[in-house]
Amino acid sequence: MLFELHKKNKLIYEPDTELRIKKLLEESNVAEGTKLFLESLKDYCQEYDGLTRKQFGALKDIEHVILERGSADYNEWVEQYTKDKKEIAKVCAKYYKANPPYFAHLVEKILSNDKFIPTRTQYTSLCENKYARKVLEATFSKPAFKVGDLVQGRANSPADIKNKIAVVVKIGEKAVVRAAKGTKSYEILPVGEDKLVECEERHIKKIKKLDKSAII
Repeated sequence: MLFELHKKNKLIYEPDTELRIKKLLEESNVAEGTKLFLESLKDYCQEYDGLTRKQFGALKDIEHVILERGSADYNEWVEQYTKDKKEIAKVCAKYYKANPPYFAHLVEKILSNDKFIPTRTQYTSLCENKYARKVLEATFSKPAFKVGDLVQGRANSPADIKNKIAVVVKIGEKAVVRAAKGTKSYEILPVGEDKLVECEERHIKKIKKLDKSAII
């Protein structure tokens, strides 16, 4: 089966590939998980005289990160990595965790290790793309409603709040998991019910005129 997979994938061969892997394994700032992955690349390269395109791309990414971490620019970046940037990185990481597979390894690092600092390039890729910008706007924008406001589920809202009158109980406590306008998270309590319902800002509207039929 492995041989069939090998034949199906077009391998990339560069004479110094194995040497590049060995040099990375000798670096002191390589995490154990990354070392295990590099070992697997080395074994594959030795057996098949090359790497798949995906493997080779991963190797280049690891090289870039390790070289960047060893640069003077990285030390400057560490000083610039403020609490605000850390919070932004976590917001984006939660979005990508809910929408895999992009940035999977980086997301895991950010969410599992509070002391982890991504490189400048990693931060830019994760937090400054068009999807991340929408998520950040939804997360940090001023809420359209306040806790205690009476709202109504829109006609095109999810079935559990559609057209229902409800009270806003919590705002922004859940991560934004969709890159769209109006996706700030809310928890509301429909009138006459005893369980909070999660929704997005775009799912609810202000009540212009109280519709008694919506309460019954």
